[in-house]
Amino acid sequence: RSLERYEEAVLPLEEAADEVQPAPDPPGATVPPQPAEPLGAPPKPPSPATDRSATDPASFRQIVQAIRPLTARVATSGRVGAGLLVLDGTHVITLLRTVHVGLPAAIVTGDGHTSLARIVSWDRLHGVALLALDAPPAPRAAPTIREAAPAVGDELIAVGHGGSIGLSVDDEDLRALSAFSPLATRVVAAQDQTVEQFEARVFPDFLVDRAPGEGDAGAPLFDTTGALVGLLREAVEAGGGRALAVPGAVLRDLLDAPRDRRYPRPSHLQTWSGFG
Repeated sequence: RSLERYEEAVLPLEEAADEVQPAPDPPGATVPPQPAEPLGAPPKPPSPATDRSATDPASFRQIVQAIRPLTARVATSGRVGAGLLVLDGTHVITLLRTVHVGLPAAIVTGDGHTSLARIVSWDRLHGVALLALDAPPAPRAAPTIREAAPAVGDELIAVGHGGSIGLSVDDEDLRALSAFSPLATRVVAAQDQTVEQFEARVFPDFLVDRAPGEGDAGAPLFDTTGALVGLLREAVEAGGGRALAVPGAVLRDLLDAPRDRRYPRPSHLQTWSGFG
């Protein structure tokens, strides 16, 4: 009897539903076309959730345009390297080996400002130095320093001067192209800091997959948010294009250190022999 009641209640409803059919489109009716984007319309902004990438041309260009005015060319005693403007543009941070002789360094910023600079603080353990500019440019905001160790696979952008060093006057075009030129790289290895290293404020270098050219040593490394991650140090010998990089925590410690010390210039013997 349950089956009979089901058939009496449900089957008429199913038959009625089968009889209801959608109305057919009238003859000649078509689906209206969607409005096309006008020619020359600006591209739609990316979703806020979209990650920026150093391999994306638009993101790469935006990052470089933002960081290039903060980068510097550092030249002294026959050595040329790269650096970064910090402390509202009044100082430059670079590798100590570029300026270790202690003579004033000639600074050129990414937007053309020039000044001499002198060492006011240094860290021999990690090989970095802070120079004060004699004639600072207009104040400019320094990038955020990312103190956390980078992760393997992180995309970075460096701005240096590889290929622009030692060129003759006949190579002015090449010098103009290669000075303050960016290069994309990626973190390929990083060490975890031990408890002893943390307590002693010792920060191990990390490894990237792009070796610096002549003039790139000290080039600032930025992540895809524009934060400062470190400085390019030097190529790994027989490393297949890999290079060591100074981590951002080292730069933060240098900026927090006193800036009233007098740098002890090496003796003539040390300078001539390359030590010190």
